[in-house]
Amino acid sequence: MDEDVIETQPTMEMKEEDLSIRTTRISDTSEILGLVEQDRTELANWLPDLGKILSIADAENYLKSHWFENPDTLSDCHSFVILSDKKIVGMIGTTKHSLTNDIYLEYWLTPAERGKGVMQRAVSLISKKSLSIPKVSNVFIKVQVENQASANVALRAWFRYKRTNPEIYVDGKLRIFNYYVLSKDDTVAKEQVE
Repeated sequence: MDEDVIETQPTMEMKEEDLSIRTTRISDTSEILGLVEQDRTELANWLPDLGKILSIADAENYLKSHWFENPDTLSDCHSFVILSDKKIVGMIGTTKHSLTNDIYLEYWLTPAERGKGVMQRAVSLISKKSLSIPKVSNVFIKVQVENQASANVALRAWFRYKRTNPEIYVDGKLRIFNYYVLSKDDTVAKEQVE
């Protein structure tokens, strides 16, 4: 897809106080590359595709492969930047399962922003948007069992543990994942409690 076309397409943005999430833009590549360089070792373990971004061209190709023409439906997969005080501090991706219409999330946050509730708020925002889409009933988060910090994000955002699966991951290694789910019914219960 042409870079100019991507930059002029509609952008989806979600906001809550000083936090916002918006679809990625090609103009984000140098900032994303800088953040990846600061956290490459961690990313290589948890999100190998992001850890492989070594240049501006790699970052552009990654963003182009995670960008589709209608961000409002979260169809297929999308990549979003997380901004805190208007500064990119992480990313969150969505993938829509073609048969079940379930949406799967993956996320990453810079070390300086961890432990502040930023990712929990970002996951809650994108989950709320995801569950507002017709035919989407569930949002899943797939977390390696060793990644307790990501599991805690899911649990604090009202996701429930669903199952554990061993899988061959994109890096070719066998890894064990826990799946967490948030359904439309869960969000109704959450709103009643809050």
